[in-house]
Amino acid sequence: MNTLLGMKVNELCGMPYAQQGELVNVFLNGSYRGIYVLAEAEERNTECRVDIAEDGYLFEADAYWWSEANQFRTTITSRTCFGITFKYPDSDDITDVQMNYLHNWLSQFEDSLLSGGDYTKYIDVDSWALWLLAHDILGTYDWAGSNIFFAKYDMSVLSKIFMPNLWDYDTVMLTEGNWARIHECYFYFKLLMESPCNAFRLAYIKNWKRINASVFNKMYEYIDTWTDSEYAYAVNNSKRLDAAKWHYTYSTVEEDANEAHLWLSERHKWMSQQIDSMIAAEYPNAIPDVNVNAVRRGTYNLNGQKLQMPLRGINIIDGKKVWITR
Repeated sequence: MNTLLGMKVNELCGMPYAQQGELVNVFLNGSYRGIYVLAEAEERNTECRVDIAEDGYLFEADAYWWSEANQFRTTITSRTCFGITFKYPDSDDITDVQMNYLHNWLSQFEDSLLSGGDYTKYIDVDSWALWLLAHDILGTYDWAGSNIFFAKYDMSVLSKIFMPNLWDYDTVMLTEGNWARIHECYFYFKLLMESPCNAFRLAYIKNWKRINASVFNKMYEYIDTWTDSEYAYAVNNSKRLDAAKWHYTYSTVEEDANEAHLWLSERHKWMSQQIDSMIAAEYPNAIPDVNVNAVRRGTYNLNGQKLQMPLRGINIIDGKKVWITR
């Protein structure tokens, strides 16, 4: 279910492109080869995939950059395994002018990021924050071999680099009690989180507060609906055949669903605690935003009367004034 769950989180977080995919049985020359994910490829298409103009860019931070005919590296990517390669324009069709333009734009962005300057002139901060937020919800372990796609609508100065969608969900739900591992890599997201310019951190917090309740609730609903479907019944049969083909012990759809439920429940709690700490660091004088469901004891109104549950507005919880927003 990893890829299906990842695609759903990508969609619910509101990424610009929500790619679609299905589980399929693959036969080759009449021989059963197992169960696979058939998914949309990363392409420019103004109607249904990545919406960029004809003079726009769809490019990748690629760990296998050296195998492409046209590619380049930047100050930051050269300190990692990544290089920049192209999905659009095609690597065989891109011109020197187009290559130089994107290289210069990325270089200006990196210079501002490394110097603590205003990087918001070069990137769409909200889409970047949502990309990282989605991977944190999923707990993605991979970073060096993952596909990280970027896009720029056109070559105008008004067009900023945005993150169209997530990709590569093989290693989700593997960073229990920690952030997605891309945080550890000397790459854009680590530097954005640590930058003196806090625009990215504020966008991360803002988007978390906007989506966190709906994403988790809708994921529970999605998992339950999917597990009870005839599609899931067919997948269970296919998993049994796939395991027999490749000689491994398989888990059922129901077992996968229970694991996903548990992960999301624990992840929601963990991320809420971590982001509360981020909020406290960014807004040291603010009254914390507390989740009502997490509060059960020591709650009073401003008249000192004990409450069974917090009320909307100012409450006194464990001796501190707390503003309840929901």
